[in-house]
This record gives sequence, C-alpha cells and structure tokens, in this order.
Amino acid sequence: MRRFLSLLLAFSFALLAPDSASAQSVLPEAGDRAITFGLPSGGGAGFGLRWMQTETRNFGLDVELDGVFRSFEDEDDEDETDFSVVVSPNVRWYRGDQDGPVVPFIGIDGRLGYSTTDGRGAPSFSEDLTRYELGASAFVGVEWFPLEAISIAGSTGFGVSWFRERADDERFAPFRDVDSLELRAFRSDLRISLWY
Repeated sequence: MRRFLSLLLAFSFALLAPDSASAQSVLPEAGDRAITFGLPSGGGAGFGLRWMQTETRNFGLDVELDGVFRSFEDEDDEDETDFSVVVSPNVRWYRGDQDGPVVPFIGIDGRLGYSTTDGRGAPSFSEDLTRYELGASAFVGVEWFPLEAISIAGSTGFGVSWFRERADDERFAPFRDVDSLELRAFRSDLRISLWY
C-alpha cells in the first residue's frame, strides 16, 4: 500500500505542475545541502543528508531504522526486541532542461544493513537471529519543489541484495550461517527534504 501511495503522490505532482512556459527551474544550486526525512520501503523511518554536487547531480547518505518490542504476560516468555538499521549512499541525476516545480530523476544506491531478531519472532531454528545485508538498486522518480527550501520526492525501482543470516544457537551449527540473494522489485521511497 505504501508503494502505491508513494507512486500516486509522486506522479500526481507531475500532473498538477504549472505549465513549464510560465515556470522557472527550482533545482537547488551546486553546493546546496538538505536534511531529509522519509518513509522507506519495508517500513520504519529514514533520515539523511543530501549535497548538490553539480546543477543536475546530488549525493545523499540515508539511514533507515526499524524496531519492534514485544512484551508477554506469561512469566515463562521473555520479552522480544527486533531491530534493523540500513545505511544507504546514493546518487541522483536530475533532468537538466526541466522547467517548473516538478523534476524527474534517475538514481542508484548501495545498501549496508544489520538486523537482529529475538525470541519467537525469529524465522529460523534459533531464538536469536542476526542478519547482514549488502545490496544495490536503481530507481526513477520525481521531486516536487513547492517552496524554494522544501522538496518532496517519490521514487520506485528494483534492486538486489545479498544476505547472511547467523543463528546464535550453537545447537544448530550445520544451519548456523545461511546466505541468500534477494531481488527487490518495485521498491519505493517517499522523502521530504529541507534545503539550506
């Protein structure tokens, strides 16, 4: 549902943009920076920094956080905590000849992630599971600049990630390390940026 809303919002801005003949480009200038807040694919919350390197390219460093805490009334059950963090360097290229408040872009990013799952929430043989991620993705999107210092960007794309899952329970030594490769199709992202 979040993916659909991200796409709907992003392309609605493109349809509602003023006529390009009467609008001027609102892309930030080279050297401008932004603080970003977002709703990344897969849940949680994200924040980051962006730098306009040239008139049509910017570099970003985003961090995604997600966590769940569960407490049980039964005294025999231990509380559970699930936590994940993903660091994602990325580059966007904007269409340079675009006038108006809505600017399309393409981009690439890398992903370096870490997550832990405790207790009954673990999808493995063990009660404790640690997961590492290394991945990359490509995406397309649009960014809307309703004000000079504020932009809202929506994007979708695809990516591939390598995961290593490690069970902390020694009893399952033959299954302790499991490697997997995952294709993430139609991953979406919605972010607001405050430029300065």
